[in-house]
Amino acid sequence: MKLPVDELRDDILALNLSWVLADNIVCSNLSLDQMNDIDNTIVFITEASNQPASWANAKIGRWQITLEVQIFWSINADVNIQLAEVDLMKQLLEKGWLIQQSGSHTTDPDTQQITKTIYVTKNQAI
Repeated sequence: MKLPVDELRDDILALNLSWVLADNIVCSNLSLDQMNDIDNTIVFITEASNQPASWANAKIGRWQITLEVQIFWSINADVNIQLAEVDLMKQLLEKGWLIQQSGSHTTDPDTQQITKTIYVTKNQAI
């Protein structure tokens, strides 16, 4: 079984998004170059929670996984950021991910880079 972050990365890669390179969809650890990259959009996926979701007859019935998806937009993004994010969330819903939270955009005061944080959840039978 794949780790949840790898499963979501595979789901996002399958979408063939025009606004992010495959190498810039990253799980768990960003390289120093990626941390400082404001010229390319980076999608950073980390695990937020991984816990039992339901019980039946004193046994775990389902497992809930919540992942944090941070999008660090290129300062020269050639896309409507809002529409791209909404489209991503719609497509993730179709792949079985529930959008738990879509945070507000923030702008780095030094670089002017826009970031977005989205939390997605999936319940899995075990």
